[in-house]
Amino acid sequence: MRTGRQRHVARLETKLIELFDLLSIQAEDVGDFAAASRYADGALRFDRYSDSRHRRQADLYVLQGRHAAAAAALESAAAAARELDGDHALGDEDDDLRGFEVPRSRSR
Repeated sequence: MRTGRQRHVARLETKLIELFDLLSIQAEDVGDFAAASRYADGALRFDRYSDSRHRRQADLYVLQGRHAAAAAALESAAAAARELDGDHALGDEDDDLRGFEVPRSRSR
């Protein structure tokens, strides 16, 4: 059972992840893909089992033309899934990495 302090720390970590997500989205909106990627990485440090965050990071790398980094982000997601040892370890079927393709970079 969690103590009050542990629950408080967990809530703070959730808020920090949400802040990293928001900052990443805002940086992407203004075209600063490098900053967006750094913020996305911050969220992943606290929530490495989220395949949607790994996908977002891969997308951001592609937007920067960093295809090898995008592939590494997807491999990191696969490694996290293997750690959890399950077919749908990272989420439900809609949030599953199977069949995911790294998108082509968009023109700026």
